[in-house]
Amino acid sequence: MASKKILVSGSLVFDTSFTLSSAIGEQVQIEGGKVSKQNLMFTANKKQINFGGTAGNIAYGLGLLKEPCLVLSAVGKDFSSYETALKKMGVNLKVLRDEKDYTATFYAM
Repeated sequence: MASKKILVSGSLVFDTSFTLSSAIGEQVQIEGGKVSKQNLMFTANKKQINFGGTAGNIAYGLGLLKEPCLVLSAVGKDFSSYETALKKMGVNLKVLRDEKDYTATFYAM
């Protein structure tokens, strides 16, 4: 009998978060009770990159539970570090790799 695997289809994403040097609210200027023109450039003092995406997060959780799964997703040319981490968790991958573009990235402040 073939072994059972959970099929996980979804995004594999690099989650990039920035810690700002001060609260955004401290940098917003209010004139006459209204927000004035703003410079939307903020200074970050820390940048952290984590592996994420719906398929990545579900596969990671299944890996912790030692449940075999197969992830189906599209990735870019920079996926190798994420791929290595998932394989160490016992996750099987079936990815469509675009060697010309980058893996999706989420940015948060």
